[in-house]
Amino acid sequence: MSAATIPLPRDLTFESHLFGTLTVPRQEIVTFPDGIPGFEEYQRYTLLPTSAAGLYWLQSVQEAALAFLVVECRRIAPSAWPAHPTALAIVTLPAGRGPASANLQAPILIDPVLTTGRQLIAPESAWGTTHAFDLAALVPAA
Repeated sequence: MSAATIPLPRDLTFESHLFGTLTVPRQEIVTFPDGIPGFEEYQRYTLLPTSAAGLYWLQSVQEAALAFLVVECRRIAPSAWPAHPTALAIVTLPAGRGPASANLQAPILIDPVLTTGRQLIAPESAWGTTHAFDLAALVPAA
């Protein structure tokens, strides 16, 4: 039997510093052909949901220490992204008190059919790199 005829396992198991050993279906792996700016050598990620609506971890399946907290753009800027559920913004958490912020100037766009993604950098965008939002508003009430 040649290597070309050996089927790939349906699931991919990998390590994450935040979540330990993870196993996800291969169809949930998103490929970034150009990587994410600053992390071009890592091209395969998976989205891990959190308990908050529209908030995810974009975890590299190649580097255990690489994960981005991301939020659906339409959750924090519905007028800019009303119907694009796969436009995500990288979240920055404050060192102390203060609101979280999201980079709406460089959203991550994911094609769910092709399972590919890219970060679109729009320097002329009206949206900034530090759009403040209430992270607690996304978390369901206990």
